Amino acid sequence: MCLKTVDPQQRIVLLAIATHLASASALAWNTPQTAGPIYANTAEAEPMGMFYVEPWYFASGGQEYYSLQVAMGLLDHYAMTSMTQYNGNGENQRTSLRLKKQLTFDGDTDKFDAEWAQALEAKISEPGVGAVTQNSIVLNSYEDEGVAYFAHKRFKPYEIYTEAGYLFYQPKNGIHYGDGPYQDVTLERLFGRNIGVTLELYNQQRTGFAVFGGSVNTPGYEFLDFAPQLEIQGDVMGHFLTLGVGYSFVAYQTAYALQSGILVATFNMFWGNTPIF
Repeated sequence: MCLKTVDPQQRIVLLAIATHLASASALAWNTPQTAGPIYANTAEAEPMGMFYVEPWYFASGGQEYYSLQVAMGLLDHYAMTSMTQYNGNGENQRTSLRLKKQLTFDGDTDKFDAEWAQALEAKISEPGVGAVTQNSIVLNSYEDEGVAYFAHKRFKPYEIYTEAGYLFYQPKNGIHYGDGPYQDVTLERLFGRNIGVTLELYNQQRTGFAVFGGSVNTPGYEFLDFAPQLEIQGDVMGHFLTLGVGYSFVAYQTAYALQSGILVATFNMFWGNTPIF
């Protein structure tokens, strides 16, 4: 039905309905799209038919890792993300698929006490052929299966990201590290239109227990990372581009965690309507 063919009163009603349906998805994109946290994800789902491409670079303990993430809005309030990770030799270490369902939306991007955006996500992974080393981010992120809860709030010029989840691990190279929960909280500060910083805390535990893959043959452990990041964003050739460079410091770890600092760089190209500032 074309709006030009209906009477004026019906046309007003239809336009009001269309505006209401579009507003929830658009609200999450009406402030600058940023590089965001290093570890955590956001609670917002990409609007249907829109997507972004995001390569990552990691360097830790003299080793390099790369990944490519693609996220797309599927149905209204649903998004799917694919991530493929490679080691420095170009070997595929892992491919994962994540499905996110956005539950609620940011009620007011100027007010901290308005409703927060919230989402749930499930993830499955297929291991690749590349060797995994114990002191790498690969071991402690993007592993096997997992579930997660996200909450995100904008209160300009700040943003808060929180994430909590549980990772189900399977044996690798005869070693079983067990399952465990993780938590993340990130504060982001935007300085005008194009510059921002993030300060992130990421905590993960291994419990010595596993749902899948048989008995765990390593002790449980825990680590806490502190990850500051500088981010730059803006329009490039009609697309929205973000750049982020940060470093993840080991703030605390138990004896078996064997974490080391991680240099991280990423950029993100978004295809869709340019977010409104």
